[in-house]
Amino acid sequence: MLTTLSQGFLGSERGDAEAGLTVKTHLQTFLLSINKKRLTS
Repeated sequence: MLTTLSQGFLGSERGDAEAGLTVKTHLQTFLLSINKKRLTS
């Protein structure tokens, strides 16, 4: 019981970290596209 609980907790934590990374990269690409639009206009 304890092992499955800790595994689930670790899994969710790892998932959160991965989600945070993807959000970060999406934000960076989004900001880059905005900057490119500003430069071209």
